Amino acid sequence: MRASLLISLYALINSCKKGVGLPKNLKWKDSTSKRSDAKLVESLGIGWYYNWGPKAHFESLKVNFVPMVWGSNTPITSLNGSMYILGFNEPDHLCQAKMTVDTVLVPYNSQSQSIKDSQLKMNTAAVKKCGKSAIVTFKNPNVSLWDSIYSLSNNVGAPGTAGDSTKGWFKEFSNKTDKYHFIQVHWYGGKNPGDFIRYIKKVYNMYKKPIWVTEFAPQTRQQSIDSPWKYTRIEINNFIKETVNWMESKSYIHRYAWHHSYVGRCALFNTDGTLTKTGRYYRDV
Repeated sequence: MRASLLISLYALINSCKKGVGLPKNLKWKDSTSKRSDAKLVESLGIGWYYNWGPKAHFESLKVNFVPMVWGSNTPITSLNGSMYILGFNEPDHLCQAKMTVDTVLVPYNSQSQSIKDSQLKMNTAAVKKCGKSAIVTFKNPNVSLWDSIYSLSNNVGAPGTAGDSTKGWFKEFSNKTDKYHFIQVHWYGGKNPGDFIRYIKKVYNMYKKPIWVTEFAPQTRQQSIDSPWKYTRIEINNFIKETVNWMESKSYIHRYAWHHSYVGRCALFNTDGTLTKTGRYYRDV
C-alpha cells in the first residue's frame, strides 16, 4: 500500500507517460558517485522505464518498471498477472528477435513445413548478418508463442518492429490477429519532429489502438556511435520539445520512452551516470 502511494504521488509530479529504455547491463564507466542506479534514473523525472527484459534491475519505489518478453526464450512464468507486458522486440530485425509472423502466431505442432522453412531461412540470414542466431523456443508446442504471452495480462503490447508499422511484418501480424491491447512503435527517422508526428498519426489512423512509443530518438545507437555529433544541440532540443509536448497532448499515446544511446548528443547520461544536456532537457521539457 505504501509503495503504491509513493508511486502515485511521484506520478503527480512527473509525467506518467514519459519513460526511458535502459539496458539491463547498464554500467557507469567513470562513476565515483555514491548514488544508486535507481536514484540516477529517478533524476530523469520519468514515470516508468523498461530494460528489454522481464525483471527490474533497479530497486526503486518511484519509477514503474514494465517487463518485456524480448524473444521466444525469455522466461515468462513470473509475468502472470502483470499490469503491462511489452511483446517481442523487433521480430522483423535479423539481429533482434528475428521471427516470422507465422512462427509467432502458429503453435509449433500445427506449423506447416513451409512455416518452419521460412523461419530457418531467417535464422540462416541472421547468422550471416549478425554472426549468431538463437533457436526459436516453444515453451508449449501446442500453444502459440503469442498466446502464451497474451494470456498473462490484460494489457499486452504488440511486438515493436524495426520497420514501418503500417506495412511489412506488423501489418501482416495485425491482419492475422487482434490479440493485443496497444501498439509499440519505434522511431529513428531523423531530426524533423513533423516527420515523427506524421508517422505516429499514420499508425494510429490505420489501427485505432493506443500507442506506446517504446523507442525514439533522431538516430539509432549504432548511428550515434558512427556519427555522435550529427545533430546540433538546437536540433536535438527542438526534436525533444516538439515531440514530447505533442505526445503529452494526445490521449491515444499512452507512454513514450527515449532510447538512451550512451554516446553523442542523443545520450541521456554521461559515463559517470550524471545527466547530459540532452538528459536534463528531456527531464525538464
